Amino acid sequence: MQRTGKRLHNSAWALVVPLVVTSAIGFAEDESRSSAEATVSQRIKPRGEEFVAEPLQDRQPFTDRFEIKDDDVIVFTGGSDVVKQAANGYLETILTLAATGKRVYFRNMAWQADTAYRQQRQRNFGTHLGELQRVNATIVVASFGQMESLEGIEKIPEFIAAYEALLDQYAQQTRKIVLVTPIPFERRNAQPLLPDLTQHNDAVAAYGKAIRELATRRGYLAVDLTAFRSEGLTTDGVHLNEAGHWQIALEMTDQLLGKSPVSSGAVNIRGVFVDPKLEQLRQAILAKNILWQELWRPTNWAFAYGDRTHVPSSHDHRPGMPRWFPVELDGIIPKIEQAEDQLLQMR
Repeated sequence: MQRTGKRLHNSAWALVVPLVVTSAIGFAEDESRSSAEATVSQRIKPRGEEFVAEPLQDRQPFTDRFEIKDDDVIVFTGGSDVVKQAANGYLETILTLAATGKRVYFRNMAWQADTAYRQQRQRNFGTHLGELQRVNATIVVASFGQMESLEGIEKIPEFIAAYEALLDQYAQQTRKIVLVTPIPFERRNAQPLLPDLTQHNDAVAAYGKAIRELATRRGYLAVDLTAFRSEGLTTDGVHLNEAGHWQIALEMTDQLLGKSPVSSGAVNIRGVFVDPKLEQLRQAILAKNILWQELWRPTNWAFAYGDRTHVPSSHDHRPGMPRWFPVELDGIIPKIEQAEDQLLQMR
C-alpha cells in the first residue's frame, strides 16, 4: 500500500472554560436521576471502565490485506490532520460504504500536537491502552512522522524507538494496526512569509521508508503517502485543506481496499458529495463525530474529571447524589449509539 499521513507540532493547549457545558448534554433537570439509571453500553464504556478483551494470543493480525469485519471498531490516532479528518468525514464515509453489510464503528482519538515522542493529555485522562479498551478497539490506524521529520534524518532511530513504545501500548489491545506515512510538505508561493519546508521532503521520504520497514517488522499494514502530491492541497504547506483531505481519503482507501468505492469526481468543488444520499450519510457521520468529541474530550474537563472536581459546581446540589457532570457526559453514549444505528440503516 502507498501514500500520506499527518500531524501538528504546535503544542498550544485550548483553555478550559469552566462555565460552558457541551451542547449535546444539557443540565440534569430530572430530580429522580441517579447513577443507577446510566445506560449500559455495548460499544463505549464510561470513563474509567473498559471491556473485557479476549486473550491477546487469540487476537489475530491482518494477513496480507486490510479487511473490515462485523463489529470492528476502527480508531484513528495522530496529530492535527487526523483531528480534522473527523471534521470532514471523507475517509470514514468511504470506509463505511466499503463495509456495507457489516457493523463497523469509528473513533477518532487524534490530538493536536501529538507526535510519536509525546501525546499531551489533561490530568486524569488515562492511558492510550485504557482508551482503546474503553471502546473495545479492534483496528488502529496511526499517522505519525511528518513533524518529527523536521528534526532530520539523523533522528530516525530515536523516532522509531519512540514509535515502537507507543505501538507497544496499542498492541496490548489489538494486533490489527495500520501505519500511515507522512505526506510531503508543500511550498506555498501565495504565502511568501511562511517558511519553505519542502527542503525537508527528503527527510519525509526517509521517515516514510523507516515507517514502512517498521510495519513490516511488526506484522502491520502500511499506507505510503510519501509520493502524495500536496500542491494546492494544504492551508500552510503543512496541514491539509478540505480538498487535500478528500484526496488523501481516496488515496488511503485505494491502498487499503485495492480500489476506493467512489471516484475522484464524487465530490464537487464545494466539497459536497454529488450523490445526495452519500452527502446525507457524510453529514450524519459528522453529527456523530461531534457527539464523540464531546464525550471523549469535553470542554469542562477540569470540572468533570480534572483538578476542579472538588468545587461545589462539580457536584449535585442534593446530598448523597452522584456528581452530576460525569452522569451527564455518560448520557452522550446512547446518543452516539443511536446515531450509529441510524448510519448503518443509511448505507
